[in-house]
Amino acid sequence: MVDLAPQLVGVFGSNLERLYANRMVLDYHGVRLDEWLELSRGSVTHPDDSERVKATRDRALASGTACEVELRLRKYDGSYRWFLARYNPVRDDSGQITRWYIGCTDIEDRKQAEDRLRQEKRRSA
Repeated sequence: MVDLAPQLVGVFGSNLERLYANRMVLDYHGVRLDEWLELSRGSVTHPDDSERVKATRDRALASGTACEVELRLRKYDGSYRWFLARYNPVRDDSGQITRWYIGCTDIEDRKQAEDRLRQEKRRSA
């Protein structure tokens, strides 16, 4: 089912160790699943977003609650696009987190529209 989602979806363990990525993730980054499993944390995140994403991830792990963050992810061709990443914990019957599902929705068009609007406001001010 996860491979049918139109978003980039990664399945992670309780400490955010990589377990699975859907076809969209693999195609976007231009890697096979075994390669994706070996990528280091933050290796595909834009350097300017790294600290903010790390802080969000650390808060999610500490609190065990869902969260979201906007970030740029590097595509296989070296370009970056904006995504909204949503971290969702899955718990077992005793309430322990067993998995994290992280879904990333492409928001590049929205970010470009926001930038154009900001530029227009500056010009008219």
